[in-house]
Amino acid sequence: MEIIKKFLNFKEIQPKMPTSVEFFSTYRNQNFSLPNSIIYYIARNPKSSKSYQKWIKVCKYFFAKNPILIINSLRFGEKLPQKILSTKSNIKIWITGGFLVNPLLPNETFQKLFSSIFLKIYCKSEILRLCLFDISLTFDEFKFLSSSAEAINLNNVSIKYQNGKDVELEKIVEISSNAKKFE
Repeated sequence: MEIIKKFLNFKEIQPKMPTSVEFFSTYRNQNFSLPNSIIYYIARNPKSSKSYQKWIKVCKYFFAKNPILIINSLRFGEKLPQKILSTKSNIKIWITGGFLVNPLLPNETFQKLFSSIFLKIYCKSEILRLCLFDISLTFDEFKFLSSSAEAINLNNVSIKYQNGKDVELEKIVEISSNAKKFE
């Protein structure tokens, strides 16, 4: 009976993420059977998020050379850890599922914050669901975010070329070639 009570009162414990000092305190140089240049190339150019995850589970060298956080879904509008947003931090974010942008701050402040997080998104991100609300983007930013999206939802979004002209709806739909659902 006590076991059932303990089970019912069980609270999920969030794992404690190590600090960079704790993480690198156990980091050791490796002697790989392949030349260092090949190992470095593998570390800097992961083929997929799954292969990268396997590599960093095996050896910290790969994370140390190319620090990427793999995230299934990112809701941007909520507070993100300052360590990730810091310009000093070289951590990139590899999004493999959904990306939701919904500003909770005044527009000008949010635009600066969005620019900082946009620079952190890894170039091979596979954003499958893209939801953007109340934001202004450049054409290149939208093209990057929507390149692999299968579902796109835009609400009160302004997309402009570098020269400040509005992007035509036809052009937006054209570059969203993978989208099966577009709202």
